[in-house]
Amino acid sequence: MLWRRLLHLISIWLASIRMQIGALAGVYGAGVSVYVGLHYLVGERWAIIALMNDGAHWLTLGAIVCLPLVLLAPTYRWLWFAYTMPAVIAFVGWYGPLFMPDPQSKTDQRLTVMTWNIAQLGVTSLHEKAWTIAVTSEADIIGLQEYNYAQFAETIQADYPYTAYSDSLGIWSRYPIVDYKVIDSNGERSISLQATVDVNGFLISVYIFHPPRAQVDLRNLRYNDSALEQAVPRLVRQIQQDPHPVIVLCDCNFSEVSTYHSDLEAVVHDSWQAQGFGFGLTAPFNRRLWPIVRSDYIWYSDDWVTLEVKVMPDSTSDHLPVRAILGFDTP
Repeated sequence: MLWRRLLHLISIWLASIRMQIGALAGVYGAGVSVYVGLHYLVGERWAIIALMNDGAHWLTLGAIVCLPLVLLAPTYRWLWFAYTMPAVIAFVGWYGPLFMPDPQSKTDQRLTVMTWNIAQLGVTSLHEKAWTIAVTSEADIIGLQEYNYAQFAETIQADYPYTAYSDSLGIWSRYPIVDYKVIDSNGERSISLQATVDVNGFLISVYIFHPPRAQVDLRNLRYNDSALEQAVPRLVRQIQQDPHPVIVLCDCNFSEVSTYHSDLEAVVHDSWQAQGFGFGLTAPFNRRLWPIVRSDYIWYSDDWVTLEVKVMPDSTSDHLPVRAILGFDTP
């Protein structure tokens, strides 16, 4: 009968779709596992691996989604399953701790800090809203990238009486800034600004860091990260020589699986990995699309602990601000 023939054709079509989904899921999972293996074998020496590092969180999350789907493959389903597992294990190792609660620490004092790429706002209404966001954050110290001092010069004194700036980097502080200096520059642009801040008689060093993003040529698969390759080691050496407790506020322009993250993590701690929940995505931000990468970081030396860290929900820039409450014990 016609209806039986129709049901038979539909079942054949569904079986074909199921097999295609299983096979495609297996190919995807195996491909991400190959990326994970190359990530550890060649690091960022290969342009394609360096480029994929920026999206590693989405790539490995996709492998988790594909893991049950590979069982729909018509043949070799368990082989595809095994090929996908390295990518799943990588996700658990790289990002699993970000979805687990961390114990709180008890400290004598707290300091609230925020980092924000403010994108050199040029419209008065936007820069007034940016100022409102900054004030309502209740941050004691704010590190700014792509900052234009002249836009805020008349308004910052009431809430942040102490400021320091150079080119596109700036710092607003409720505590006295004893001294500040540019410690790294690239041509006319400052990459790193260091300020010594007096927090109730306790001197700390605050670094504002904004290295140039790696240049990507997708057509020729070229990845030029020479600026990062020079800037990150210079910052690491400066931190190692610094006699004071250190905080680094940055739009770092690299991902958490990058070798540059590992280099910086050798001397300071990533606050998001200490107390953050989720991927902590900050850029690019607009009103229609949510950010897809984490570019903005708050780092600190062994003198501090993270009590709370979060991505602020509003922004007038293409980056969301990141705010952290750090605890420290006074000597």
